[in-house]
Amino acid sequence: MLGRVASAIGDAGGDIGAVDLVETTRERTERDITVKARDSGHAQQIVNRLKRVAGVRIGAISDRTFLMHLGGKIEVSNKVPIRTRDDLSMAYTPGWLGSASRSKKTGSALSR
Repeated sequence: MLGRVASAIGDAGGDIGAVDLVETTRERTERDITVKARDSGHAQQIVNRLKRVAGVRIGAISDRTFLMHLGGKIEVSNKVPIRTRDDLSMAYTPGWLGSASRSKKTGSALSR
């Protein structure tokens, strides 16, 4: 069965990136197959080709790139804990600029 699936993907112009065995029973074998496609239209062509393979059931289809973007990719975190409004006032950029101006006048280096 895996050979027929791989052939169908290849016939549709897909590129298999990975095959992971999820579960095997006497009745069935479930695999997670990562396939590279040119675009969403090409991905749909590959899916349509797989649907014509006897005995194949497609459980779920996902776009890895789209999934990566869910919830954002970049996180900003504090170097120091900010628990109170006063902590925020000290960490806020204008206060830092005052320190930078004083350091420039005195010639001392800023540490981070």
